[in-house]
Amino acid sequence: MPPVSLIPPRIDSESLLKLTKHVSKDNTVKNKDDKYDFMKYLLPANTIVDENKLIIPVQCTHDIKNLVRLVYRLNQGNGSEEILPKEVTKTRIDLAFETFKSLNQLSELLEERKSKREMNFVRDNVEFRVGDIVQHKEERWRAVVSGWKKVEYKSSISQNKKTSLTTKKYSMETDIKMLQVKEKDDKTEKDELNLKPSYKYDLILDTGDLHLLGGKRLAELGMTFPSALEREIEMVSDMSLKRIRSPWIALKFVGFDPKLGKFIPNDVLSYEYPIDVPIRESDNTFLHDELKMKEVSMKLISETRSIASKLRQSIINVVSSSKHKDMQVLHFLEKKLEAIACGKVENTSDKLELGSMLSEGRNVMSYLNALLNFMLEISDMTWQRRRSSRSSHKIKFPLGAIVKHKKYGFRGIIVGWDPTPTVDVSKWDGLQDVRGDVNEMPFYHIKPDQGDMVQAFGGQRSFRYVCEENLEVCPFEETSIDIDIDEANWTSDYVKEGTNTSIVKYVPSDILKYKYAEKFNGEEETVACIQKCQDSLSRTQEHIMGKCDSDSDATGKTISTNINMDDLFFMLQHVDNSQDGTVIEEIIKEIWKCHPNMEIRFKLEEGMAALLGGFKDRALTIFNEIVHEDPTYVEAWNKKATCHYMLGDMIESEESAKMALSIEQRHFQALSGLGLLYSEESKYEKAASSFQKSLELNPWSPGSSRLSACLDSIKRIELKGVESDLKDEGSREGSAPHE
Repeated sequence: MPPVSLIPPRIDSESLLKLTKHVSKDNTVKNKDDKYDFMKYLLPANTIVDENKLIIPVQCTHDIKNLVRLVYRLNQGNGSEEILPKEVTKTRIDLAFETFKSLNQLSELLEERKSKREMNFVRDNVEFRVGDIVQHKEERWRAVVSGWKKVEYKSSISQNKKTSLTTKKYSMETDIKMLQVKEKDDKTEKDELNLKPSYKYDLILDTGDLHLLGGKRLAELGMTFPSALEREIEMVSDMSLKRIRSPWIALKFVGFDPKLGKFIPNDVLSYEYPIDVPIRESDNTFLHDELKMKEVSMKLISETRSIASKLRQSIINVVSSSKHKDMQVLHFLEKKLEAIACGKVENTSDKLELGSMLSEGRNVMSYLNALLNFMLEISDMTWQRRRSSRSSHKIKFPLGAIVKHKKYGFRGIIVGWDPTPTVDVSKWDGLQDVRGDVNEMPFYHIKPDQGDMVQAFGGQRSFRYVCEENLEVCPFEETSIDIDIDEANWTSDYVKEGTNTSIVKYVPSDILKYKYAEKFNGEEETVACIQKCQDSLSRTQEHIMGKCDSDSDATGKTISTNINMDDLFFMLQHVDNSQDGTVIEEIIKEIWKCHPNMEIRFKLEEGMAALLGGFKDRALTIFNEIVHEDPTYVEAWNKKATCHYMLGDMIESEESAKMALSIEQRHFQALSGLGLLYSEESKYEKAASSFQKSLELNPWSPGSSRLSACLDSIKRIELKGVESDLKDEGSREGSAPHE
């Protein structure tokens, strides 16, 4: 069952607040006679309690019973004679009826699953099991089996037989023909009855394979969970191709088992298909890997918490000594680090579903994911501020300004800007009348008035991206606008304008002011502190790569750590799902981006932004400058290879990728890039070799789809060669002289 969420007024808000205080103060049950202690006793393990909601995991019928008792006690109130409003009473009565209805639906669902389980105890002639990896014989996409059912044959003969005497013609010739047809029909029907039963399989497709199909077939398969008959699919034997990537897999499987080469079904699927549940035999190699996985996981958790704790302390030191009380930006970052340092990083869904069974492998991913998010956050903030600081003198409209579009007439507030557009806008309709190169002009992110959107475009729009030349200050009398403000980053207030009139003023948070280089309290200290954190992270990443020398350690800028690249690659190769694989992959990529010279690091970001925006020539110029300044910067060579590939310069792309690999042999992105390049040139053997090497390092890479396509191409070429040889041999035999 999914967790049950309860919010006021379905449950009494005052009682919920008191329960929250009791739980946060002491989670142990001391006296069951106490009302709130007894409520704590009724809470299942891993329940999420706060003053606004209750989220309760339901693992067994006992939890359901306690849930009903808990809600009853919460809504008893404090024994006063207070009469509740009618709408509150109605809401709570509705909740009771919904509970009974849900329990009835649950009973029906359990009976349905029980019936399905009994049917699936018999799996004679079922070739594939739940969790097996299969491939479509014709379309060649791969998938994981998530279910199967028997296909019932219906005779196509008996349904069409005509027995009316009026259809019979009494002639010798007709009678003989009718006897022959009857004998043929009887034989066909007998053959059908003697056929062994066939099965249809429910499948979850690999996302990469799905996109390679493209066109109409992508639309057909992408909207549903397809099924296939047994004769249409075959088992995948190559281990490199077995790790299927799809967000839907997590709904039915707990993870991938490399020893068995299949996905392990979750409890529900295991219940419905009891004979399909795999039994793993003991194996010293895999036992060693599991023990090492536990060891590395514990090490990563400890070291991640240590890194976060030291970074957090450096922020606390600045905040505590500052004369400014509200240092919003530093408090924001400190809270993120506190969660990592204090172990408050569990994913809510994992906590509700797995509870105390949360494994070290899954637990460490919560820490690594939190650290990755912090690294990305601080990197984005510093790069954005640096770019804004260099361009703010060119910007006409500050954050929060109310503006109006000159051409379309809609109004809105400025919530962000770019010194130049992040994409190629030269062909946009609204810019054809603008003089000059629009790709070199400032552009603004605007939160528009929704009424204006309907009038201008016939429907609502969340955001607009507008060139500075198309904007003007909104006239005072038109500044009353209808927008949904992001309360986390904005505040609004009425301010006096003139003698009697007041207008709304939109004020950005200090975090936005920091990013866009606007003034705020404690700005100087905040900038210095964040730069120090960024430097420490960069040095620590170099330390993980083994590039940080003793001199840099002595400066105190490096946070020493026992984490190394071998640990991260071991985790990457042993995690059991693509989501966790992506987290570790992104951490490794962030580490590869680090550079002791922050100016060069920022240059790399500029090049990547240009490449993503479609400005490939501009990006290539930047990457060329970087590798000229530092020929050992591996990520610059990798991005240069990507840029050459997108420009169609295959020779230069190959050379750049090989340069990246000469610096970092385990650069799985450079290997995948070579695979793509060789595929484009129809060098399928070399492409397959590159993809296989990449997958050995990063088994969850989307390159498995490309590898599968390459292997199929190699087989087709080999078959054509055999057919051609046979044809030539036949020609020679046909032209031989007669003896």
